Amino acid sequence: MAFITISTNQPISPEQQTEIVQAFGKAVACVPNQHRAF
Repeated sequence: MAFITISTNQPISPEQQTEIVQAFGKAVACVPNQHRAF
């Protein structure tokens, strides 16, 4: 999940990163058939 840290120019707390990862996981789960080009 390094791209999350790179895409944000400010440091994020572990709690915020967990929320981002969970939201990203849900988004990916909604489109399992699309290419994941991030």
